[in-house]
Amino acid sequence: MKNHALLSYSEDLKYFPSYLEQLEMESNGKQFRVDGERLLITPVQLFWVESGRMPNIVFQLLHQGTTTIPSDFISLL
Repeated sequence: MKNHALLSYSEDLKYFPSYLEQLEMESNGKQFRVDGERLLITPVQLFWVESGRMPNIVFQLLHQGTTTIPSDFISLL
């Protein structure tokens, strides 16, 4: 997977994307393994959108873009 969108759909989750961004980038944003060898695969590329603010441009990319981007919409009940 080259791209992944995480879209928090609640103002109560406003810090959640930042938390997950740090967590994901620390683990998957590296180009070297623990033993110093270069990875043979490309790490995950991510993009994030602020909580509660879904710009039209992002939805247009997800809906009409030429690349399939798996997306998770997270909300509170």
